[in-house]
Amino acid sequence: MMWSGCIEGGKKMPANIEKNDKRKYPINRFEILGELGRGGTSIVCLVKSKESGCQYAMKTLKPDLSEAANADARADAGTGFGVVAAELLRAEAETLEELGGGHTGIPAYYGEVYRGDSFAGFLMEYVEGESLQKLLGDGRAFSVREAAEMGVRLCGILARLHEMDPPRIYRDLKPGNVLVKEDGSCVLVDYGAVRAYRKGASQDTHPLGTEGYAAPEQYGGWEQSDPRTDVYGVGAVLHHMLTGRTPLETGLRPLAELMAGEDAEVSGGAGRAQGEARTPGGTPQARQYSGMDKILLRACSIAPSMRYPSCRELGNALGKLYREETELPAGRGSRLMFGKSMDGETAWRRFVMLACASLAFLISAGVFSATAFGAEMSRYHALIRESERIGSRETQGFGETEAQWTGSRDGRLEALRQAVRIRPGDSEAYLSLLRGLSSDGILTQEEKELMEDFLYENGYPGKMREWRPEEFARLEMELGKVYFGCYEGGTEAARRAFGNAAETAGIGIAERKAARAMREVLGETWTADRIGAWKILVHAAVSDAARTGDRGFAAAVCCRAAAEIALFPDRFEEAGTDPAELRDMAEEVREFARALKDGWPETPEEIDRKLETAVEAAWRVCGGE
Repeated sequence: MMWSGCIEGGKKMPANIEKNDKRKYPINRFEILGELGRGGTSIVCLVKSKESGCQYAMKTLKPDLSEAANADARADAGTGFGVVAAELLRAEAETLEELGGGHTGIPAYYGEVYRGDSFAGFLMEYVEGESLQKLLGDGRAFSVREAAEMGVRLCGILARLHEMDPPRIYRDLKPGNVLVKEDGSCVLVDYGAVRAYRKGASQDTHPLGTEGYAAPEQYGGWEQSDPRTDVYGVGAVLHHMLTGRTPLETGLRPLAELMAGEDAEVSGGAGRAQGEARTPGGTPQARQYSGMDKILLRACSIAPSMRYPSCRELGNALGKLYREETELPAGRGSRLMFGKSMDGETAWRRFVMLACASLAFLISAGVFSATAFGAEMSRYHALIRESERIGSRETQGFGETEAQWTGSRDGRLEALRQAVRIRPGDSEAYLSLLRGLSSDGILTQEEKELMEDFLYENGYPGKMREWRPEEFARLEMELGKVYFGCYEGGTEAARRAFGNAAETAGIGIAERKAARAMREVLGETWTADRIGAWKILVHAAVSDAARTGDRGFAAAVCCRAAAEIALFPDRFEEAGTDPAELRDMAEEVREFARALKDGWPETPEEIDRKLETAVEAAWRVCGGE
């Protein structure tokens, strides 16, 4: 199965079917030979040109393939579903046309297909090969070298999308979308989920992707997908290739850990010798996964900032590993003969070999240390993933009774406690808890107590402040945001958290400036610097929202700034603020509020209502029309 190319009589022919410049063809010009694959709204078929006999892959909307489907289309006409599906299909065609594939792992694009005057789909290259999903389903085992080679190829294809203007993010990398040809090369198909990266956007408009292979940000509420999203997808696919199991089954745990477990199971049932003979698997074989484990650990990090910044860099790391696997010595080494006198040359050879042996020992010790670190980090992130997975089940309604909810909550906390024990100086486990508790924009008294109990029972802040001041500053900033934006009556707690961040050595210049500004506006004393502090905060919060998707905090900052202008214009005047400066600030907050509302149309109405009321009141107080 696969789509690409033009074949006639078993021979590949030039894919030139064009008789016009617009590359638009009536659908009845092609004969349908069979189905290659199908999705929710479209079908890919192998077709043959009635004129040239050349074969192509045709992707069309489902209604265009049968009379029964046409009847369904007529039934759905009132819903607009068919219109949306056609727009998505046309966008996919435009992406393929811009990419100009055909020889780089991307199917060539040949033109649009029409039924009468209506767009029906498009033609692309027919590629002969098997999907990676089918190979894995048939039990095909892949070595580290083969997986690294596949990763290099996939990274090259994805880098082409990322280097377009604007960058295109594939977003649905999975074994089913990778076609493997007879020569071992691969082709990436199905560009229906491709999305253009929008500078300044907070998150994807529509969450897309396949569970297990999709990066956390694709589920929404974090930040928009970018090239690092596809880095995660490559890592998940390679993990599946090496383990033979999906990421949902393995939790993307370290390969060495998984293979050691496999070996233990086999040894217990059939003896040690049989266990050691397994490939992949078995303790002896598991040692070879250390290099790949370190790469996959970084590629599949939960936080995008911890991943490889681009597929080019991931491809470089995989290419280096591929070369190392290829160049492993295959022959046997020479022996030293003892019990005989040695001449100068022999003694020198012995010295050199002993020196090399010592060096090898030191290197192996370093590799062991790096592998242990990689396993530790992978276990740490696997526990955070497990906690967030339990949390996602809660939000989907799996914990319906009080007992079920309490049990799942305790399960989340225990997973995070284990993560903190592994890396007490890392903030990610704590941040995961904050994200979970404040995801609905409200922090209840019970949630506040739970959060604070968790923080302090695990040694925060003493250990982190001493060992990792930059992590401490990061967490204090996030704590301040949660107290300020989500907890009613959290002004003092927020001021304390921002003050801690501002006085920590590990904080950056911009963050320190914002933390000090927040401490200023949350204080009781009004000074001439207050309006300037609000200006810093509004700009910083909206900019941060565009980068991370944290719209709630940005909305809270704008709402609080507008409310002060509307309610206390006289206090600003007493502090020495120029009325013109106050009006300018009110106008800026008003514009930012509009941008926030336009950027996040699905936010709760209550937040939008409060923000709109506050900014309009501030604008009227300052004399706006």
